[in-house]
Formats: sequence, structure tokens, C-alpha cells
Amino acid sequence: MSLLLESIKVLDNKIYAWPYHEQRILRSLKTCYGDETDSLISLSHLQKYVDQLDNRLYKLRLIYNDHSYRIEHHLYSMKNIQSLKLVHDDSIRYSEKYADRETLNDLYSKKGDADDILIIRNGLVTDSYYCNVALLKDGLWYTPKSPLLNGVMRQQLLDQDLIIEADILADDLSSYTRIRLFNAMVGFGDVEVSVDNVFE
Repeated sequence: MSLLLESIKVLDNKIYAWPYHEQRILRSLKTCYGDETDSLISLSHLQKYVDQLDNRLYKLRLIYNDHSYRIEHHLYSMKNIQSLKLVHDDSIRYSEKYADRETLNDLYSKKGDADDILIIRNGLVTDSYYCNVALLKDGLWYTPKSPLLNGVMRQQLLDQDLIIEADILADDLSSYTRIRLFNAMVGFGDVEVSVDNVFE
């Protein structure tokens, strides 16, 4: 079975959104390994690791399975995304956050001159390469009801009633005006693209 992955924002030696990450770790372990599996990853151990870093922005990567894990860290800088290419794949599944992203990498390789991809499954918008998405219509932000992965930032935004779940048809993209990309590292509003810059 593929190793699982969790990417966590660390800034000023602070671990962000840990309760949401912990929930997903426990859920992923249960899904992949069964009801009796508990997380080996403790916040206190992570904090000791993070305390050794400086106060810059890092992506903390936990790569784990049911009996072991390792920690990596990388300085993080946000990509400049101004355009998206629609890429269709009706069979893709990524309900758990796996370290192996080969299928997603294959789709990303089809982006051409665009900065990122918008993955369409069975005619419905799902996610970009690394991010969940939300689209603006009539002053409200809608996020796909069936994303490839329910990210931690997505769940936070839903809990705060800042985004609304809906089926978003690729054929209806023109009825929206803006699209935001977000994940544990990218805040809601940090990356926003005009729907006019989303193309086949």
C-alpha cells in the first residue's frame, strides 16, 4: 500500500491547523488499515522538530503508514498561477493523500502553456494539481461537492460557512467569474484566477 502524506504549514515555529490534519491522519489510517489503527504522530514531537527551524515559512511533510513515519521540511514559496487548463480524467481517484502522486503528475504534464490544471471528472470540476478550488458566482463562493481530496483548508472554510458545496459542471464555467485555489499552504484568496483564463 502506498505511503500516506500530510503537508502542514509552519510559520514562526507555529504549526497551523493541526486538529484538521490530525483528523485526516486518523481517518486515512482507519480507511487504509482498519478500525484498530491509532496515529503514531504526536503534536509534541512535531513541535520539538519545528522548534529547531527558523521563523520562515516551511512546508512540513509527514510521510507515514500504520507503524512508522518520517518528517521532512522545505522552505515554501507560492507559485504564480494566472491560467488553468482543463484536463479530463473520469477514472482518477485520490480520496486519501498519498505520497505517490504519479497519476496527478501525468495529468499535470498535460498543462501545456498554462500555469496549472483544473481536473474534470465525469463532467464535474474537482481540484487543481495541488489545491482545492472555489468559484465565484453572484457574490458566493462554491466549491465542488466531490473533490478529489477533502483538504484541510477546504474543511475549515466549510466549517466557517465561507464556501458552499455544489456540483460545478465544466460546461457551466462561464457562469462563474473567478476561481480561487487553496490548500494547507495557500490561504483562501492568495491565488485567484479569472475564469476567462481557464481554457481547454
